[in-house]
Amino acid sequence: MLIQREGTDYHEVPRERVDPAGYTVRIVSSEPVGDGVRSVCAEYEFDDARWTQTFLSRELTKEAFEGYLEAAGLKVDRYLTDDGVRVRAVPVPVSL
Repeated sequence: MLIQREGTDYHEVPRERVDPAGYTVRIVSSEPVGDGVRSVCAEYEFDDARWTQTFLSRELTKEAFEGYLEAAGLKVDRYLTDDGVRVRAVPVPVSL
């Protein structure tokens, strides 16, 4: 399973980056909604279009993230990027 998770600084706002494909991504807000969950608003700007996306997010340490995977019967096979944002997870072998 390929998982994309948020990096360690993803809840610091405002934040902006230009994707290598040429569009701009801005995190314009990150507001607490309770129980460690935040409502995050992202803005995507292309040459010919602009749209926003609001989603719920919970910041997880590496250990907590791996614990949730384990509870779901998965384990990290490897982190695919240096920042740990993209992860390959595989099923935990079942012992008989």
